[in-house]
Amino acid sequence: VQGNRLIRVDIGAVLSVAVSPDGQLVVTGGRDRTVRVWSRSGGAPLVLRGHAGSVTSVAFGSGPSRIISVSDDQLRVWDRGRKNTVFQVDSPEHNLYSAALNSDDSTIILQTLNAHIQIFDCSTCGDGTAIQTLAAQNITRALTDEERLTFHVE
Repeated sequence: VQGNRLIRVDIGAVLSVAVSPDGQLVVTGGRDRTVRVWSRSGGAPLVLRGHAGSVTSVAFGSGPSRIISVSDDQLRVWDRGRKNTVFQVDSPEHNLYSAALNSDDSTIILQTLNAHIQIFDCSTCGDGTAIQTLAAQNITRALTDEERLTFHVE
């Protein structure tokens, strides 16, 4: 996006899009298994690779440096400045759907296709020693009827 103009690029099917809190960046996820960060000022996007499947959900954290992405088998939290993954959760069940970070980037909410949410403490995301243990410290529960309506889950 440049100004109020739409710039067309050939990157294949885009499955998810989000705008940074400051409005200066757009992140996309697509069938090509990449996360792309586009600047409002133009230029080539930053391309983040690592997902084995289509990226179905993307979001920014509280600032433009933290990005979250989901494919059916993996959740990743990226540090845009360092261009690397700072937190990762793998799902052998291939049932991940979408995710979001809370306003201070300390908690990740992950929604699965079987109508469960997982809550992860991400206050130490980026600390290499903590990343390995975070996946075991999650809470899983079924969605309430109200949450099912909110998330449009049947």
